[in-house]
Amino acid sequence: MALKKSQLYSSLWQSCDELRGGMDAEIAALKRRRDKTRAIKLGMMQQLLTGRVRLVKPAQAEAGA
Repeated sequence: MALKKSQLYSSLWQSCDELRGGMDAEIAALKRRRDKTRAIKLGMMQQLLTGRVRLVKPAQAEAGA
């Protein structure tokens, strides 16, 4: 049972579209994760630069010096 070229190409394009749809969804999820990570990083940098959050407590800094 031979397939016509048009049927073969049609099924090939359909398979490619399904594959591309899955990749598009994965790319969108990765972009959302990247944006969320960037927002968290920006917030952490702002807290460090304003002095609201310190990485070393003052008592530990004096003891180490």
